Amino acid sequence: MTRFARILALVFHPVVPGFFVALYAAIEHEGALTPRLWGVAALVTFVCVGLPLLGTYAAFRLGWIGDDLYLVRRENRRVMYPVAAAALALAAAIFTWHYPFPLATAMCWAALGVTLTLFFFNRTVKPSIHCAGLAGIATAATWVYGAPVAPLFGLVPIVAWARIRTTNHTLVETVLGTGIGGGITLLACGYLGV
Repeated sequence: MTRFARILALVFHPVVPGFFVALYAAIEHEGALTPRLWGVAALVTFVCVGLPLLGTYAAFRLGWIGDDLYLVRRENRRVMYPVAAAALALAAAIFTWHYPFPLATAMCWAALGVTLTLFFFNRTVKPSIHCAGLAGIATAATWVYGAPVAPLFGLVPIVAWARIRTTNHTLVETVLGTGIGGGITLLACGYLGV
């Protein structure tokens, strides 16, 4: 059962549904899958997936991450936040100035705010990054598209269960992560006028 929970946590890592929600929004914004959109998608994929994977590989080589792709020590978690923050800041800059469309811009700025908030919370408690990311994506998508995409919120308890089952988080940490992700995304969507 623990192996199944690890697979769920990996498959529903916030990057995966976030990519598809952003791609759908971009196609709707553009009207079609244009060459420009492909270029932006490739660039953002490199920034949001490639750079963090390089950071993860470096952490693995340094012994901070084990063979199971989980951090060896909780203290190593703080080192990964700057990598994520840098990637999200680049993505937010791309969507703000190079290819502006509201949903992706709000998602990137919200994710950056969530990452920075989790970094500071991490000194005392370990909020779930997975739950924060999924709650943020579901909140942004529901803010823009309404009830038809609200089932995205159903991914949050699935991943919360997986994170608790693998003993990476407690119930309180998953709830806290969910609240941080949803709350900051609501603020970002409201402030940016999405």
